[in-house]
Amino acid sequence: MCLPHDWLTWRLSGAPGLDALRTDRSEASGTGSWSAATGEYRLDLLRLAFGRDDVLLPQVLGPTGQPGLLRTGAAGGVRRRRRRSSGGMDVAGRAAAAVVDGRAG
Repeated sequence: MCLPHDWLTWRLSGAPGLDALRTDRSEASGTGSWSAATGEYRLDLLRLAFGRDDVLLPQVLGPTGQPGLLRTGAAGGVRRRRRRSSGGMDVAGRAAAAVVDGRAG
């Protein structure tokens, strides 16, 4: 189970297997089955949703984790492999930037 952002990151990396799926904590929480308190997926919720808990899940990266490299030719002709960030520019990232810039309120 992965979100579109995670699938796209995986495809752009050129990784051969689904075991290379990676995500960040913010994206993982969007599945409704990630517990920020324990840092793990909630298998009980997966059983309720899918009737099983042996679903393939992306590895959840920490704040400095990198999900992989862009493969050659991905993203409009990148000629060499480049690092991909693990996300963070979704709602949580924008909220953090607003607080840093003093725009929260």
